[in-house]
Amino acid sequence: MKEKTSKKENPLPGLAWTSDQVELDNELRKRFHLPNVSLPTSTPNAYEDVKIEENVVVPMRDGINLRANVYRPNVDGKFAVILSRLPYGKDEPYCAMPVHGRYWAKKGYACVMQDVRGKFASDGVFDPFVNEVNDGYDTLNWIVRQPWCDGNIGMIGESYYGYTQLAVATLDHPNLKCIAPGVASLGIYGSCNYNPDDNALSLQTFGYWAAEMAVDKIQRHDVALDY
Repeated sequence: MKEKTSKKENPLPGLAWTSDQVELDNELRKRFHLPNVSLPTSTPNAYEDVKIEENVVVPMRDGINLRANVYRPNVDGKFAVILSRLPYGKDEPYCAMPVHGRYWAKKGYACVMQDVRGKFASDGVFDPFVNEVNDGYDTLNWIVRQPWCDGNIGMIGESYYGYTQLAVATLDHPNLKCIAPGVASLGIYGSCNYNPDDNALSLQTFGYWAAEMAVDKIQRHDVALDY
C-alpha cells in the first residue's frame, strides 16, 4: 500500500497515518478494545474437548469456493448443526465467531461459521444480498453430506447474517429446521437503505455499513485510501 497524504483532519488524534494497514488495525484494536463479558447459562456442557477445522472449502455450484470454520465435539458421532454465514469475518474479533463456535460445540452441536462470497477467506466477489440464496442452499447441501451431520440444521445470527438466514429459508431446504435471525429484514430497500419519507439513501445505516465492508477489500487487495 502506498502512503497517501491528506489535507483532512485525522479522525484519530495522536495516530499518524501509515501505509501499513496491519499496524493501523492493531492500533485501533488496542484503543477500542471492549471489556470481556460473560453471560451465565443454565445449559450444562455436554462436552469439553472441541475439534476445530479451519478454512474448510465449501464449493458452490458455479465453481467458487467459500471457506468455513467447523467446531464440533471431539468425539465420533453425528450432531445437529448450527450455521452462520457472515461478511464480517469468521476469524475477526468484531463478531467473536470462535467464541460462539466453541460454545455451541461444548453444548453438543456442530457449528459452521462461514465467510460469505468475496469476504475474507472466501473466493469470489462480494455483491451484497445477491448470492446469499443459492450460496446458502449449496452450503446446506454440503453440510448434510458431512459425516458429522445428523441431518438437522439451524441458522443463527443478526444483521447481515440474519439476512442470510431469511434469504435461504425462501427455498425451503428439507434439512433447514429452524432459523433465528435478529435485527434483519427481507425488505432491504425500505428497512435500512432508504429513508421512507423522502426516498433518500440512508447514510446513517447503509452508508456506514458500505464503508465498513470496504475495509476488507483494502486488506485483501492492498488498496490505498485517499483521505
